[in-house]
Amino acid sequence: MGGMELCAVVATTCPTCEGTGEIDAFDGKAFRQWRRGRGLSLWQVAYVARISLPYLSEIERGNKRPSEEVAQRLEWAKENIAWGN
Repeated sequence: MGGMELCAVVATTCPTCEGTGEIDAFDGKAFRQWRRGRGLSLWQVAYVARISLPYLSEIERGNKRPSEEVAQRLEWAKENIAWGN
């Protein structure tokens, strides 16, 4: 994996998400900047957030808006992800 350890989740389960509609508030480009700034791969974040890698890529590029559930999963991953160096 290019010298980087697999990320791990600090908590054991993701909170249950109720929403189903798309949201406008999630900033995929800012999320990408956050991810890259911490040396995390798309794969690592997608794995922890339990979404597909292509979908995360589309969100980060601004081509798709995440559903409320996916946005919550990404925010949860952002708060609970640990990474190796």
